Amino acid sequence: MLTKSRLSLAIGIIIALGSHSASADQYHYINMLVGDRAAGLAGAYTAVSDDPTGLFYNPAGIVYSPGSSLTGSMNTYQESKASYKNVLGGQHDWDRSSSTFLPNFFGMVQPMGAGTVGFSYAVPNSVVEDQDQTFDNISTTIGTANKFIINFNNTDSTYNFGPSYAYKLSPDLSIGATLYFHYRQQQRIANTILLYNGDRYWYNEYLEIEERGIRPILGAMWSPTEKISLGASISQTNITSSKAASHQSCIGANGSTYTTADLCQNGNVIRHEIIASDAKGEYPLTMNFGGAWFANDALMVSADMNYYEAYGTGVDARDSVINLAIGSEYYLKPSLALRAGFYTDFANTPELQQGFTAYNQPENIDLYGISASISHFTRNSSLTFGLVYNSGSGKAQIISGSTALQDVEMESIGIYIAASYAY
Repeated sequence: MLTKSRLSLAIGIIIALGSHSASADQYHYINMLVGDRAAGLAGAYTAVSDDPTGLFYNPAGIVYSPGSSLTGSMNTYQESKASYKNVLGGQHDWDRSSSTFLPNFFGMVQPMGAGTVGFSYAVPNSVVEDQDQTFDNISTTIGTANKFIINFNNTDSTYNFGPSYAYKLSPDLSIGATLYFHYRQQQRIANTILLYNGDRYWYNEYLEIEERGIRPILGAMWSPTEKISLGASISQTNITSSKAASHQSCIGANGSTYTTADLCQNGNVIRHEIIASDAKGEYPLTMNFGGAWFANDALMVSADMNYYEAYGTGVDARDSVINLAIGSEYYLKPSLALRAGFYTDFANTPELQQGFTAYNQPENIDLYGISASISHFTRNSSLTFGLVYNSGSGKAQIISGSTALQDVEMESIGIYIAASYAY
């Protein structure tokens, strides 16, 4: 029969791990690099932004687009994996993977009067996580569990779409604005079974979150010389409506009196609880600063600094973050361009503390990424193929109520193809 201490350990593992996310997530700000040219430059695009992708990075740049153009059919396949080391009994790794394939950007710009208008659709975040693992003979300080089974699926996507307008104040200075409508939907299912000397504990959770809001982006672009361009933009997502519902069900071991928020108790009785909330999530104020050097007709180098403001309190608190990106573009000939870049994606959580057990601390994993792409141009169109890769390591605290910290390794690769047309 499961004792209270054994059952409490099982519930601690289940609840803590059920809420953890792998790959780019709420603990990082760069999930997908948006736009064909921008992705090849590792996102260092604030001071360039002279095509439809600029609607997302810095709308002030679209006034320098040579004419009407659109970027469509940017399709991205992204695969990522996170491995939490020695989680169960200090012996077994906990692995989660994510893979997704979707069109993540469409944009078009059109000169109109003294300015330029545009419309774009972007998916800056999309995660489809999956975990299906069975562990046998899990050794712990309180004995050996015969079997530990987990099935987990998490889908979390964010969509931005809306209009833009940019105006040239002078030949060297422009301003612009984008008003994105923000929509996010998350669905998570966690099903876990612990078998222990003939007894069992089963826990199932279904979580659904849906939120709507607006994300205004204000930008400016200045070219002090013919070869130098400087850009800046500021944005923040503001949630106007949100709803969340969590369905939790469990069945305890025979004779158990352990309770978790009065959810699971009294042995074989199946318990079910619905938790609903309309609390609005928070997003950081984001400021981007960039510079670009147009060395000649063939070579361009750009760099960005992205600042994300701290927000939240308690376990939901997020630190301020500064990410950097640098990229370069080189034309082998007028019809063929190569791009490459490097970027950081630092965690927005504090470093984990040893001996801390009040709650499972949010994981802290700093990521570093590289990108590369090749574009072929015809008179009015271009075709781009590229890839983005990032990896990193850090610490996590998986089991609630335990002081143990786990090493984590994380990596992600994305492959994209995009077509653009000027008219």
